[in-house]
Amino acid sequence: MKNKMSIIMTMGLALILLTFSGSYTQALGAADQFDSASTRTLPSVFLEEMKIVAGIDTAALVKITTVGGPSVLKITPESLMDNVINWIFVVTEQEAYHDYLVRRPYRAPENATLALELKKTLTAEQSLEEALTIATAFSDYYGIDLYWSGALTTEYGTYVYKFSGGITDSVFTDLIGEMQTDIPTGFLSVVDPADVVASPVKAVAVGEYLTQGAIRAISYVDPDAIVSSGEEYTLSTNNLFGEEVTIFDDPAYETFSVVKFRFPYTINPKSISPDTDNFAPQITGKMDWVMQNPWEVRLLSSNFEVVFNINYAELSSAPRVAVNMGYDQDLLNSEGILQMNYNVTNTGTEPAKNITISYPLGRDFMKFYSHLPSIFRLRDDVSINESEYIPVDISIIITVNGKEYQNYNQTMMILEGWYVYDNGSLVDIDPSVTEATVKTETASIIVGPYSYSVSTQVKLNSSKGLSNILVNRATQFLENISVADYNGDWGALFDDYKDELKNGIDQAAKDLFNLLYQNQTIFDFNGMDFEIVPVNVTMGDEIVTQYYLETTIENLDPDSWTQVSWALENIPNENWVLGSMYIHAIDNGDGTKAAGLTTELHDFYELMRVILGFSDWAGQIAYGRPISFYDYADDIWISAGARFKYNDPEGFEYYGFSNGINFQIADDEAVLNTYVELDQLAYQVGDNITITGYIENTGNIDATNVILYLFHGSMDKTWQIVNPDLFYTEEIGTIVAGEKVTFEVEVQANTFLGIHPVYAVVEFISDEGQGPAEVVNPFNHDVGYFEGAAEAHEIVISNMAWALLLPKEAAMEPAFPQPILDIETNVDIIIPEDAPWEIEVELVITNIGESETHVTVIQYYNVSELELMFQVTTKGSTSNTTYLGMGLITFEGITLAPGESVTVTMHWMFLTSNGCFLPGAQVIYDSRFENELGESGGGGETSAVLLNMDGTTQEADTWEDYGESTSTGSSAGADIYTGGQNKTRRIGSFDLVYVSLSSILIVATILTIKKKFKV
Repeated sequence: MKNKMSIIMTMGLALILLTFSGSYTQALGAADQFDSASTRTLPSVFLEEMKIVAGIDTAALVKITTVGGPSVLKITPESLMDNVINWIFVVTEQEAYHDYLVRRPYRAPENATLALELKKTLTAEQSLEEALTIATAFSDYYGIDLYWSGALTTEYGTYVYKFSGGITDSVFTDLIGEMQTDIPTGFLSVVDPADVVASPVKAVAVGEYLTQGAIRAISYVDPDAIVSSGEEYTLSTNNLFGEEVTIFDDPAYETFSVVKFRFPYTINPKSISPDTDNFAPQITGKMDWVMQNPWEVRLLSSNFEVVFNINYAELSSAPRVAVNMGYDQDLLNSEGILQMNYNVTNTGTEPAKNITISYPLGRDFMKFYSHLPSIFRLRDDVSINESEYIPVDISIIITVNGKEYQNYNQTMMILEGWYVYDNGSLVDIDPSVTEATVKTETASIIVGPYSYSVSTQVKLNSSKGLSNILVNRATQFLENISVADYNGDWGALFDDYKDELKNGIDQAAKDLFNLLYQNQTIFDFNGMDFEIVPVNVTMGDEIVTQYYLETTIENLDPDSWTQVSWALENIPNENWVLGSMYIHAIDNGDGTKAAGLTTELHDFYELMRVILGFSDWAGQIAYGRPISFYDYADDIWISAGARFKYNDPEGFEYYGFSNGINFQIADDEAVLNTYVELDQLAYQVGDNITITGYIENTGNIDATNVILYLFHGSMDKTWQIVNPDLFYTEEIGTIVAGEKVTFEVEVQANTFLGIHPVYAVVEFISDEGQGPAEVVNPFNHDVGYFEGAAEAHEIVISNMAWALLLPKEAAMEPAFPQPILDIETNVDIIIPEDAPWEIEVELVITNIGESETHVTVIQYYNVSELELMFQVTTKGSTSNTTYLGMGLITFEGITLAPGESVTVTMHWMFLTSNGCFLPGAQVIYDSRFENELGESGGGGETSAVLLNMDGTTQEADTWEDYGESTSTGSSAGADIYTGGQNKTRRIGSFDLVYVSLSSILIVATILTIKKKFKV
């Protein structure tokens, strides 16, 4: 029988989150933080970001955004804005975006837009009056005409007004000149206003946001940003600006400066210079360089450059590493060693270099590890027979002057259960010795005038034999008692005999324990291929030490595998013979009591439940699930695996994670091991991907209510899952102990260009219907409860499998399914002979793309100038309401499959004879394409116009779901809705298109025309 042990103490892995991001509008945030007449204060931190997005062929978008710095308001007096919480002024010209970009870069209507959010301390009339005054000032200052085109209130009671109007090229020049005067160094300084004016697609925005300060933004397209040499291309800031990029330099501000490159198609990078700060740029299409932040300076100036080609054959050659984590149950059972094995395979076509497997050690584990318990282990050649019952009797005879003074007989000790050698003999019990004299003494005593002849005799006897240790200890403790010391007090002599016998019994019990048990540490860590690595992490002003279990495999060739391991040893297991021995009083039934030396046999579960059930320092490990994370909110245990990263021979990074295991100690458990793999290394968009895998129950009870979920997903640079996209669900039911269930699923390859990750999540119940187990401390009989034995709702995550996903054609533009809207605008002005004019606007919206989308149309109008006669739609539903004097028509719930159209029609009657202004309709649609060109946003129908960090304005909308775009795992910057099973969720970026009629200005001169015409 072996007594070594081990356990799956896999270090409290931090939870890989499978959640979606919510949204909280900045306008509402500002309103929430605004208090009465608070004055603006300049932020101490200045933020600047330059984002360069590769477009179609040689074009690229340059987006520069700054937050902070001096006020941007150039219109005097300053008091004009006293009641304004937030404001933004945007001028755009983006109609030609589709020739250079796959999405319009700035989420704002064409021409000029002024958005104002005013304090709730004003009345509706006062806020409108002030907004009109400010809009007039902007119109006069920049030489444009701004018209009231939208109004609403936020849930905080603030008022939001939008004004629209036309522009001239001079507005762009003026605004950029103002920016560069205020911010003479840094990213804004490298922009040539002439380049922006000449750009076919451009937008400039200025504004102020209460909690952030000044906002400035410039976006424009450079049609020749990407330089080609044969089949090799270079995108660089030197080519764009003719100089190196420098940071903002002003000692009054702490500066954060970052440069970002984005590729919305798959590239094969030849070099990226300088080294990026973010993770795996070659497979994400995202390169981030932090030039400076408030705590350190990295690069004061630089040329940022990416050299690449579109060689998909070369790109599709890569190392592909998978890691499957498991343990040897037989080794645990037979040796008491839990050895965690990581089978590392390279199914790619290139060697994998420096494969680093990392397991974070959670706080609970480190707390447990610093208090590692020890136990006393029963020796290997001994077992316990609980049925043994060995009473030991005592007789004490004291004779004085030939006359018996005391003849005492009783059962002194009862051995309840006893130890047995492998040969069957009782430990320390000699069956041939049934009686032993442990004390005799004869003495002549003179006490005063009296003389006494005293003899004493103490005997132990047992019909089954006597313990040698007990006989020896009783003899030893009685040896020091001398009759001569008692001066005739024979009663005291008798009492001392009994007391010393008790002491001898106690010592004999200790001797027996030391003979049979040896001190044994448990949960001993054996790193084998791994080591514990401390990492100091700065969290605010505090430096926190975190610990990781790490190993590195220097090289793994294609179609080869290796195994690395670590272990916990000396873990009690089911083959251990475990006992407890303690002394207690037993009533003999005759008024006397015996010392009971009770030996009990315990199994592995009982011991571990005592260790964990009474260990308040063990944290969540006290539940017996040291490798799982407990989500208190959902009452669920989540088990994820090790994370790893590796390089290809060129030094580019890849990443992944192994499967998780929900191993538990101190209870029987359903233990599920889940694995997935893909059938090819690379796919083109539209190919069928075959996903195979298995779920194996390596535990010793059934897993019930098992549900399989398959996700596309990606990890960010912190190794957290972002943007999970569920595409397959299957209710499996029960997987019995020892059973392996296999599955095969086909899905179309049209998501996450560059790297197409797939992983499984398995949900199940272990110990269904079982409650906490009662724990009795065998030494003091305290009663507690081991919660870990109760029914547990559990989730295990598989390994991450991936393949390269390539566009249909090798080209410098995206080639994947996406919705594309064609919008035809028809306007009829109806001029009767003797009745008010009427106007009818018809929008025919057709999805000419390859992916389904959901459309919402919003139209504002001035109810003092136009009376709505009717509005109709061929799909979805429509509603009409009024916000602060502005009418608002909404068409929503419209789903357009590829090739489908919807027609919305709105018809008004004129209420004035001097013309009116009708703002352009807003057409909002969603797409699984990640919109790197515009920023993401969201909200509900009551959302205010919100001011992004980059100065973009976003309109009220009715998006039903929203999620951040993936930050890694999509080199094309493409999250494409895959369709799939009924439970498929759309999680991704959404885009706005502001088209239709842009704006219609109908002036009084048209009144002389007496006909029906179409414009």
